[in-house]
Amino acid sequence: MDQKQKRLFIIKNIIYTLLMLCCYILQETPGLLEFFGVRPMLIIAMVVCIAMFEGEFFGGIYGLFAGILCDTAAFHFFGIASVLFLILGCGCGLLIIYLVQPNLKTAFLLTAAFSFVYGIISHYLIYGMWGYEGASLRLLTKTVPCAVYTALASVLIFMLLTRILPRFTPEE
Repeated sequence: MDQKQKRLFIIKNIIYTLLMLCCYILQETPGLLEFFGVRPMLIIAMVVCIAMFEGEFFGGIYGLFAGILCDTAAFHFFGIASVLFLILGCGCGLLIIYLVQPNLKTAFLLTAAFSFVYGIISHYLIYGMWGYEGASLRLLTKTVPCAVYTALASVLIFMLLTRILPRFTPEE
């Protein structure tokens, strides 16, 4: 790796980190992106898109980073989001390498699927495990719309990354 490739690699990863932090701040700011009481998990869409463009290793690294960020604001056991997002990053990277093409439809579907799975798991850990009344209603009114809203947000994040990343890919 020559000096120019190293510099582009470092700048690209700094941009990924800053975008990840921006997505985290946007998703955790109360009332900012709220639509009928539901906020998107922008960080899930960001991990999916990074894993699509960079592969399973960097997808896993950024998934772990995103999971640690989400664990700081979650009401479930610390570490659950870290493990799940690590699996998300590695899994998406491997799916792109071996099974599907990295396009907008794939980003939308992968984000929707993982948002729904993460929502179900965290819903169970926060409400279902403790036997709260009305937990199933909350699942239908918060978790499912959050997964749909996150999948819609992934379209914007995917388009943003496809505009930014070609500038930091070295010519061979």
